[in-house]
Amino acid sequence: MIGKKNFEPFGQYLSLLCILGLAAVTLSPSAVYSQSLLSNLEKEISALVQQAEPAVTTVLAYIPVEKSSTSERPLFSFFTSKTDLPAKARENYINVGTGLLLHKNGYIVTRSSVIAQACSIRVRFYTGEEVDAELIGIDKNKGVGLLKVVPPDFPLVAFGHPEALTAGSWILVIGNSLGVAPAVSLGNVSAIRENGLIQITANIDPGNNGSPVLNSEGEVIGMVSGRIDYRQPQSKDVLLASNAALVLPITQIYAAAKSLLDKYAREHGWLGMTVVPNPDDEIHPQISKIEQNSPAQRAGLKIGDIILAYDHQILDHYYALKGLVKKDKPGKRAAIQVKRGSDTLNLVIEVGKMNLGQIFEKIPYRSTELTQINRPKSYMPLESRLMLEKRLLEMERQIRELRSRIIKRP
Repeated sequence: MIGKKNFEPFGQYLSLLCILGLAAVTLSPSAVYSQSLLSNLEKEISALVQQAEPAVTTVLAYIPVEKSSTSERPLFSFFTSKTDLPAKARENYINVGTGLLLHKNGYIVTRSSVIAQACSIRVRFYTGEEVDAELIGIDKNKGVGLLKVVPPDFPLVAFGHPEALTAGSWILVIGNSLGVAPAVSLGNVSAIRENGLIQITANIDPGNNGSPVLNSEGEVIGMVSGRIDYRQPQSKDVLLASNAALVLPITQIYAAAKSLLDKYAREHGWLGMTVVPNPDDEIHPQISKIEQNSPAQRAGLKIGDIILAYDHQILDHYYALKGLVKKDKPGKRAAIQVKRGSDTLNLVIEVGKMNLGQIFEKIPYRSTELTQINRPKSYMPLESRLMLEKRLLEMERQIRELRSRIIKRP
């Protein structure tokens, strides 16, 4: 655990910049002290990153688009009938974001905008390994997307209380920066909004959507929801505060994940087994694990069985079984054909409902104690505060423009 017992809090490094600015060219005592503080800060941040990195993933969403064939038409294409024109080509572009391993069963949370309209999704772990991900669901209101992968053998990151944050609290963002991971950004909390969203100031680059945000103890307190753009359409020259971002707290993330998983369990079938590609043909799924009291166990399936057909449909691809079961409702009885050794068996399996257990029922906080923060009541509505911020930015632009005119005046 990295926290108050082992390291000084981030707040003690606030004076570092001042010390560095006042230090002499020679190594004065203050310069030596500042270097020591900088070295300790660097070590602490590095330790926090190494602790959280295994649970941080890169999310690759493959989104289909139609490529217009207009540019490929001949010069005098207006003499050509529409039926002679080449059809629109379909291709995929990759939307890159960040995800967080939220549960040991392989559930990953990310920003909904990263995976919206994706035809397929892959997840890359910190080891470089890539796996296919199943979309469990999207909460458009909260902007949360929930994915499922084969459970990796990676440690989870600890969770912290977002309610304990105050304006000025240090935070650490770990994610992607233009596709490079892990990208680390140090920042602080600017404000806590009425709706629970956390406003932070940090360097947020493309690819950081869905990035976990850590407190100074290395605990995840939320997920990057998006950057704040203060630019007004009628005033394009207004200063753009690109380093301001909103963070969805872990409390709201867990609530959204639980709701999405509950809905998925009601609408999709479950057999209670894990399959891997058959090493002989890499087409048919082979059972590698069967859960206790599951439909697969009750049907008489065994580890090592190779599934040839499901519901009278021949499986011509390893992923075909998952798609067929997904469409079935709990309670349906389906025929399943398997190969066991040299024998071919025809069995009947009753599709069940996923056993969720205690998944997402309660956030596993590292510390169960929460110090109550008495924040001053805000008498200014959120819309008024945003308008005030925009006006301040406009005033700053006008002051800089006026200063520039004064300097240029002869």
